[in-house]
Amino acid sequence: MNNSVFVPSGVTVKGTPGQTILKKSASVESKLVEDADYGDSVFAVAEPQKFQPGMGVAFSDDQSNSGWDITVSTVTAVRPPYITVDPMTLRDYIGERKHGTVRNTFPILCVVDAENVVLEDVIVDGNRRRTRTSTAAAAGQFTCTACAMWKCGGRRRAIGTATASRSRSRTA
Repeated sequence: MNNSVFVPSGVTVKGTPGQTILKKSASVESKLVEDADYGDSVFAVAEPQKFQPGMGVAFSDDQSNSGWDITVSTVTAVRPPYITVDPMTLRDYIGERKHGTVRNTFPILCVVDAENVVLEDVIVDGNRRRTRTSTAAAAGQFTCTACAMWKCGGRRRAIGTATASRSRSRTA
């Protein structure tokens, strides 16, 4: 997978027990050639050829490198040396001085401000061997924010009804 499955309210994601595996693609990363400011959507990067439209990405630097300081977005266009993303960045990321980077780090399952969501019989594989991570939520497993009617628990195993798990990491 190159981006999150964004699950809205009232949706059931149902797999086949033991067979439906959502696996994250291998990591790619590039340095920011110029600083990325709050609200930007077009960025000069050192290796734009590593990215493709539709790919989930995360922006960080030495100072803004965890939790809500990381901007998670989606590549909408690649026109070397630039990539375009949507939504815009939510922080400033300093290129050379603070080692600003963009990488394809994203949660595989993303449930934000949703309710009555069911994930059933799905295995989530963050592809740890080939994935560089920034934070647990953006590391390629699972994120759930402001959900109602939600129970989280388990380890790397199939997700059961109304239960979520992450591969080899704590639960959300």
